[in-house]
Amino acid sequence: MATRKVETDATGEAVRANIKRLRKDRWTLRELSERMERVGRPMSHTSLSQIETGARRADVDDLMALAVALDVSPTTLLMPVAESADAEVSATGVGTVQAGALWKWLLVELPLSESTFTRAGKVFDWQVRARQRWAFPFQIGSPKEMTLREILSIALNMTPDSGENTGAADKPKPIPKKRRTAAERPNGDR
Repeated sequence: MATRKVETDATGEAVRANIKRLRKDRWTLRELSERMERVGRPMSHTSLSQIETGARRADVDDLMALAVALDVSPTTLLMPVAESADAEVSATGVGTVQAGALWKWLLVELPLSESTFTRAGKVFDWQVRARQRWAFPFQIGSPKEMTLREILSIALNMTPDSGENTGAADKPKPIPKKRRTAAERPNGDR
C-alpha cells in the first residue's frame, strides 16, 4: 500500500526538503536514525523516510532533535533554500517574501513588516518582543534601571524617543584621563 502525502504548508515543505538535502550530504537514513537515538529522540529510518517523502510531519520536538542530529540550527531547517537573498521564497503565515528578509526575520534581526520601518524605534520595539533580554550582545546597567529599548538606543547610537541617529558613532570618543595616585602627582597638585 502506497503512503499518501500529508498536507503541509510552505514551511513544512521547506523543513522536509532541508532534512532530506542535509541528510543525503552526510548520512544514510539508518545513520540518521542512530544519531536521533543518541540525541534522545528515537526515530526509525522508516519514520525519517516518511518525513522526507511528505508522508509524515515533523513536529517541533522532531525539528529540534533533527537539527541537533543533522548538526545545524533549527533556523536552517525552517528556511527555504534560495539561490540569492533577492530570490522569492514562501513561508507559512508569511506568504512570498525575499529570502534575505525571511532569513533576517528568522535570526531576529529585522521584522518582516515593512510598515515597521516607518520609524526606527519600532524596530527596537519588535526586537524587544522577539528576543530574550540576555540575547543582546551588550549589557548596560540592570534591567530595573533601564528599559531594553533604552539599552538598544544607546548601543545603536539612537535617541530613545525619536529613533533617529545622533551621529555619536561618527564622533571620536574622548580618552578618559587616568587618575593619578598621590605618589604620581607633582608636589602641590591635588
